[in-house]
Amino acid sequence: MLQTVAEILPLALAIVASAAPIIAIVVLMMGDRGLAKALTFLIGWFLGSLIVLAAALLLGLAAPDDPATWSLWLKLVLGLLLIILAIKKIRAQRANSSENDAAAEPKWMAGLTTISGGKSLLLGAALSGLNPKNLALGLAAGSTIVASGISEGEQWLTAVIFAVIASLGLLVPFLGYLIQGEKADANLEKLKSWMTQNSDGITIVILVIFGVKLFADGAAGLLA
Repeated sequence: MLQTVAEILPLALAIVASAAPIIAIVVLMMGDRGLAKALTFLIGWFLGSLIVLAAALLLGLAAPDDPATWSLWLKLVLGLLLIILAIKKIRAQRANSSENDAAAEPKWMAGLTTISGGKSLLLGAALSGLNPKNLALGLAAGSTIVASGISEGEQWLTAVIFAVIASLGLLVPFLGYLIQGEKADANLEKLKSWMTQNSDGITIVILVIFGVKLFADGAAGLLA
């Protein structure tokens, strides 16, 4: 099982580097009832990641004959999807640069200061499980777990470990604020600013690296 965890670790860390949820949890923590809303957002993010893994495991366990072949085809498709997303992101970035216009704030972020605890839970789950990049990485991790040959119980435990690791990007600033309180505001503001300025570049690098890797792994396995 430890070998399987090591194999999916890079995929989980790629999800950790997501800029939007880190910005969102920082905004939530600095608002009214910040810690409570940030906690529900974090729980939603964890559950969203876990649901994606659960779906991949159930699909893999139900796959006829050879789950490994199913896993390779899934990696091939997901790799291609990530590459397409990277190309679209690059084009959008160039368009914004040529127009010399700052990117508009996402609609979902506009009401963060007044969002309820229940909505913050749903938002965390949606950003985690429905974001195309995270969805592709989660499904790829699930297919890797299924193809590993470990027992079904170990597969589910590995899925939980993946979801925990994928949540570290939010857990670290949350714990920092929990320990330091308002003293952490300045550092959180700097983190938010840095992630906002570099989010496109971070996302493009992740999409390209893991898109090429998943596509190559799938193609090599199918052609072998």
